[in-house]
Amino acid sequence: MLSPHYTHAPKPGIDFSNFNEAAQARVGKAIKDLDIGVLINNVGQSYDFPVYFDELSEEQVHSLVELNVTSTLHMTRLILPTMVAKKKGAIVNLASAASRNPSPLLALYSGAKSFIELFSQSLDAEYKGKGIHVQVQTPLFVATKLAKIRKASLTVPSPAGYAKAAVRFIAYEDSVSPFWSHAFQLYLMSCMPKSVLSAIVFNMHAGLRKRGLKKKREKSA
Repeated sequence: MLSPHYTHAPKPGIDFSNFNEAAQARVGKAIKDLDIGVLINNVGQSYDFPVYFDELSEEQVHSLVELNVTSTLHMTRLILPTMVAKKKGAIVNLASAASRNPSPLLALYSGAKSFIELFSQSLDAEYKGKGIHVQVQTPLFVATKLAKIRKASLTVPSPAGYAKAAVRFIAYEDSVSPFWSHAFQLYLMSCMPKSVLSAIVFNMHAGLRKRGLKKKREKSA
């Protein structure tokens, strides 16, 4: 199993925010003799706090697309030929609940994860006849630095709790939210009119934006 989330696999560490040709070549060299059966693309980056799209810097736009889209594409291209040759393998790509519904004030993150979701589903249909299963997983909040949540709860699993649930679902559906409370929340969201859900999300993110801007001003002062 190979997951680009971990900087020690492959060695030396790879900066996936700048996964250029040189970095790809290093990864290719490091894995050429490995028998990789499962690839998990779980590198990701969101905003520091919700903002309007025009407020993002060019650096933020580039970094977010590199981490959420480009790294997944190129890691998949590096591993896929070996799986095709063996006629077996599994690829798991991590999207987000933000890919399922409009996410105002996180528009670029939502769009990037939506790309991962449809890319994964299309790739699964394309390669399942060759013995390769591609799955996209859409979690909600997990107690990580990315989510800025320290403690796990009934609706927010720990990284270990989510990983345990996630592994159980590999090689089943092409799209799944493996942690039970996440799946339940996504079901409830799917029952709501899109306009209502978008308004709820916008108001929630607007509050987070207000607090984020306040902390930014205080830090600058």
